[in-house]
Amino acid sequence: MITKFDEENMTAEFTVASDKPFLRSDDENGSWQEVLVIDENAVNLERLRDGASVLFDHDSSKIIGATEDAWITDDGKLAVRAKFRSADEKALALYKDIKEGTVRNVSIGYIVQDIQFSRSENGDRIGRVTQWEPYEVSVVGIPADAAVGFYRSLNHPVKNQKKEKRTMTDEEKKELERLKALEAEEAATEAELAKTENTDVVENAERAIKNSAKTAKRSLARVEAVRETAPRFDIGAALRSMCDPVKFRADNERKLSDALYRSAGFQPSSDGFMIRDFSGLGEAATGAGLVGTTHRGDMYVEILRSKLAIKEAQFLTGLVGNVSVPAQTSESGADWVSDVNADAVDTNPTVGSITLTPKKISAVATVQKDLLLSGNPDAIALVMNDLISAVDRRLDLTILKGRAASPTVQGVGTATGVNVVTLSEGVAKATYQDFLKYGAFVDQYEMNGTPRFIMSSADRQILKGISKDAGSGRYICEDNMIDGYEVGICGKLATGEIYFGDWSQILVGNWGGLEVIVNPWRLTGGKVEVTVNLYADIAVRNPQGFVTTK
Repeated sequence: MITKFDEENMTAEFTVASDKPFLRSDDENGSWQEVLVIDENAVNLERLRDGASVLFDHDSSKIIGATEDAWITDDGKLAVRAKFRSADEKALALYKDIKEGTVRNVSIGYIVQDIQFSRSENGDRIGRVTQWEPYEVSVVGIPADAAVGFYRSLNHPVKNQKKEKRTMTDEEKKELERLKALEAEEAATEAELAKTENTDVVENAERAIKNSAKTAKRSLARVEAVRETAPRFDIGAALRSMCDPVKFRADNERKLSDALYRSAGFQPSSDGFMIRDFSGLGEAATGAGLVGTTHRGDMYVEILRSKLAIKEAQFLTGLVGNVSVPAQTSESGADWVSDVNADAVDTNPTVGSITLTPKKISAVATVQKDLLLSGNPDAIALVMNDLISAVDRRLDLTILKGRAASPTVQGVGTATGVNVVTLSEGVAKATYQDFLKYGAFVDQYEMNGTPRFIMSSADRQILKGISKDAGSGRYICEDNMIDGYEVGICGKLATGEIYFGDWSQILVGNWGGLEVIVNPWRLTGGKVEVTVNLYADIAVRNPQGFVTTK
């Protein structure tokens, strides 16, 4: 039976869920193909039969109606009768679009009460939801289940679709093997710890650190599972679909994007996309479909960009919610005791934590709409590279200087416990003895990486011209080295802003990926506004391993 309408009462009857599998993931279980069991024993229909909200795009602030009844169809789908709001212009417009057939897709929000995992014959991980309760129905642009919705038969059987396979790259295979090895090592460690009832501070610290590693591995495993099963994200297709959704579709990109939003704990956006692998987006440029025949896009002159300084920072991806990383704040001590039978002095280490919370970096560009649809040189690569470059440089500078204004972000310049070298007369009057102080602060520690200086190019040039002493003919900075340490350049630093330390001690958390939003309505003259958002946070793991300059 096709979707039924009662225009007088503004109601419609349509399917909202089937047993067609679709990709899901979470931090605890990784990724799987979720299958809803649809029968009277599995589905709690109480809310749908008693006025559950009908929403637009799963947004609880956009209520366009309510359900009046729900039932299971003969072919095993879940169907509802919904009444749309007659006093709401958005609801009226949607009802008209639905009746005319220009809006066809629905989705459903539900609570999983019981799920059973298994493997299919071809090795796919299946999660059968045997107990669940729907709590809202939404009109959406891209549904998770394309087998239901307006103008879809309530009795037509659904053919199972085989999941597309993609060959893993060598790099992905190595990463998967590494994860398996880490999991095996973790299991062995936990088994060993379980043999003893000793629960002193040392064991608690070990358990805390192991649990942190477990959370990180689960996040990596979830990302790996998505890489293994999903095709490559086409940023060009995604941008074109946001400029002209009627002419261009990006169903695959929307599915991948929605999965990333949900894995990070965010509500999927109908106005934008979330991209996981956003480094090297220019590789997607093909140069095809060029506008004009004499325009020399191959000779495009790109702006000179400031240098990035931080190469060694450790990135935590696939984060969900606030993240607490265990951090040892004091070490065990050893000393001689008065007698071979005497007890050791109690010098257990203490463990604190570092918290990462999602914050947003944004960059905006204005672009001609026709250039996004087809440009020379490839406008997609140019725009995305420019926006990503802006985000990269803001992140780079914040790692060094931190951010005191809201939202506050920790950097070396704002972290508590960072060492300070004072150049009272500035860089131009500095001496070699001044620059020996930097290494003196950190050389007492065992570093994971090799400390480096980071400064402005102007300061480095000044130090290349200051003699170490009166007679050796040597200079403070020679061969891009000071006191045996490399000198890096950050193009955004002013003179006198000098940082030193082991940059592998920097943690950068990332939630989801890079969000790309296109707004084709705010601007006139055929222009669109492209915004990228990066949800991230920064933490300095061991501030005493860094030095700033005053």
